[in-house]
Amino acid sequence: METTQDMHRNRLMAELTQLRHELEASVIPQVIESMLSLRLTMQQVKVLSILVVEPDGSSIRQLAKILDVSLATMSGIVERLETQHMVERVPDPHDQRVRRVLATSLGRETIRKLISSNQELEYAQLEKLAVEDLAALVQGVRAVAKVMQRSE
Repeated sequence: METTQDMHRNRLMAELTQLRHELEASVIPQVIESMLSLRLTMQQVKVLSILVVEPDGSSIRQLAKILDVSLATMSGIVERLETQHMVERVPDPHDQRVRRVLATSLGRETIRKLISSNQELEYAQLEKLAVEDLAALVQGVRAVAKVMQRSE
């Protein structure tokens, strides 16, 4: 049997979910604008994203397998990224026949900007909150962060 506290929690969770959807919808135009400002195809963004989270980079063969494309297609994608100074190819330390593809600092910065494209907008909006509301938001985010850290 559901208690009053459970019902209140469920209503709050439903409202929070709805608010999150509304916030996400409100930033879509900024994210799209940021994506369109890039001179990268979606495949190039995918490759660059993979490389940003792989500190040792990846081989063209591995990238082709991950994205389910041919080696020739992946070579072309990497070549275009290399031309734009987003990636570099370096010898594999364990097998000199293999070249590793690494994201450059420009490539990492490009993905960081893409992911955080709406941070400036968020900050401007947060400045408009009353101090009490901002404090409540900080408390809530701190609680979520604590729960997430414990679940790692």
